[in-house]
Amino acid sequence: MKFKLKSFLKKYENHISSGMLIGGFILDNFSLRGLDVWWDDVILITYLLVAGICIICINLYDSGKIKTLLFTKAQPWFLFVMQFVLGACFSASFVFYSRSATLSASWPFLLVILAYLLGNEFFKKHYIRFSAQLGAYFMAIYSFCILVMPILLKKIGDWVFVLSGVVSLCLISLFIYILHFINIKEVKKSKKTLAYIIGAIFITTNILYFTNIIPPAPLSLKEIGLYTSVKKNTDGTYTLSGGQNNSISSFFNSTEIFHLNGEKPVYLFSSIFSPAKLDTQVVHVWYNYDDDLGKWEDVGHIKLSIFGGRGDGYRTYSVKEALFAGLWRVDIETESGQIIGRKTFRITNDL
Repeated sequence: MKFKLKSFLKKYENHISSGMLIGGFILDNFSLRGLDVWWDDVILITYLLVAGICIICINLYDSGKIKTLLFTKAQPWFLFVMQFVLGACFSASFVFYSRSATLSASWPFLLVILAYLLGNEFFKKHYIRFSAQLGAYFMAIYSFCILVMPILLKKIGDWVFVLSGVVSLCLISLFIYILHFINIKEVKKSKKTLAYIIGAIFITTNILYFTNIIPPAPLSLKEIGLYTSVKKNTDGTYTLSGGQNNSISSFFNSTEIFHLNGEKPVYLFSSIFSPAKLDTQVVHVWYNYDDDLGKWEDVGHIKLSIFGGRGDGYRTYSVKEALFAGLWRVDIETESGQIIGRKTFRITNDL
């Protein structure tokens, strides 16, 4: 029975691994609620700890410090488990970042995370290499720090992002320092390669952030819609009329037709999730597409405060009057310019 099981696993290893990757991604998408939920934090920290332990065990074996029969037999499993938990980290990161993004603005960063997720599966043999292990591990740590630091500090912004990078570099440096005592020969041999890999990941991530491509996690858009009337009731609810609302289908930023009768104002109503005690400001930036110039023209910035803790998101809206027929867009941004959501619409005047 044991021989048959080993034979089956060897024969169908790639299919099983791919199935676990897809299944894990689906499970993360439905089970992970948010990084302000302590259990989700525990899961991700556990993934990182297990990956680190596996890397340590691999290097203990490679350096010859432990050569027991049991440890030798367990060696192939260390690589498999490390690959699995790093894949889970990248899968969870993709889920959290995609919830905080509009595809048209943040697809390059989501593509990077997806590439790491798929690369973790298809290039797992490279994890035998010391530098590949540490490069993937640093990326997992960095992604986690970017997600969790705003929740710990109850702030978002450039300095929080920079601090996330500094913390990530300190953690990976500490980990390499520990490995120095375990496998000094490999650490010395790979020092220059590690510096290039970690430096490239760090610089690329910062470029993506300061060009406003990284999604503004942990903020996420729960609802967005256009209306001709928005009224806040005494019980805190809103009465919306004269339009339609869209859920996260706006992730794909489809253009909708908005029929405007006469000269009524247009309201952009949004509901944005923010973790408890994380209070910040967002900006509704209104654009009109100038057909003659062939570009979007900025026609107004409206700053709005949001307060964290409401499961369905904090509701707020902006209003513009005297909108004319044509192509319009409203970007919901952080104060630093990261795009939380976007609504593109074409106004037709039905008199």
